[in-house]
Amino acid sequence: MIRKIYAALKTAQVRYAGTKSDVLLVLSQENEDLLYQTIETPNGLEPGKAAFFQLDVAEQNIPFGFSYVRMGIRGADAWNPEYVFVWAEKDPEYENDYVVQPIAFDASFKRLSTDKREGRTSVPVSRAYYGGFYNMIQQVLVVITTSDKRNSATKSPIRLQIDTVKGNVINIPLSDDALMQGGVFMDTPQPSEPFNFHDLRKIELITEGNDLWMPHQVFVFGYQETEYAEQKIMTPLVYIPDWSATGLPRLSTDPKEGAASIMLYQAFL
Repeated sequence: MIRKIYAALKTAQVRYAGTKSDVLLVLSQENEDLLYQTIETPNGLEPGKAAFFQLDVAEQNIPFGFSYVRMGIRGADAWNPEYVFVWAEKDPEYENDYVVQPIAFDASFKRLSTDKREGRTSVPVSRAYYGGFYNMIQQVLVVITTSDKRNSATKSPIRLQIDTVKGNVINIPLSDDALMQGGVFMDTPQPSEPFNFHDLRKIELITEGNDLWMPHQVFVFGYQETEYAEQKIMTPLVYIPDWSATGLPRLSTDPKEGAASIMLYQAFL
């Protein structure tokens, strides 16, 4: 059974791409909707910016056996998404395999609107499946949120770095808006060379200033395209749904405030 569903959405950076309408997530199995969930967007979805949502669905008894995923919209204010990534946490009490399960990922969308002149009411989202240790990672999907607590935001540059046996393959800065209180960062950087899980040596967050920063969630997935356009293979690399629960420090170059870098993953050879 699924206990939580996470949805990371990024709106395209084009004119009129944003919306004030709520959106809709549908999980279906054959002719039955297992989840028909409105995702409220009280602040709207802005062009070029990401949004993150957590749905607690433990009481709905949703099995992990659906075959179709759709994303829709609840209003006529059209929305043009760039990325949609949905994944689930399964209840370990009922499951013997991986607790974290990718559900869907897509980066190619039609415009959405309940006004047929503006777009479609809903569209399918490509299914995503759990990848293994040896699946080649061609691209990385990063979702990071800043805590909404007081003094969590920063003006210092923050970057994510990934190193493999071949050296540094990803080094990306987080956007300024994502480092604001409650901000969300979502990106799909391509490594300089493909790698698999066994090639990893370290993944770390690094700050370049003494203005402390407190993240809330950090998710890093590697993904691989398949011969079927509607299917993606996703491999979880970093999974931190609650930073404060880990005991990890805040980030700052001032040792009295936090740590200049945080190792999110390190291979022990």
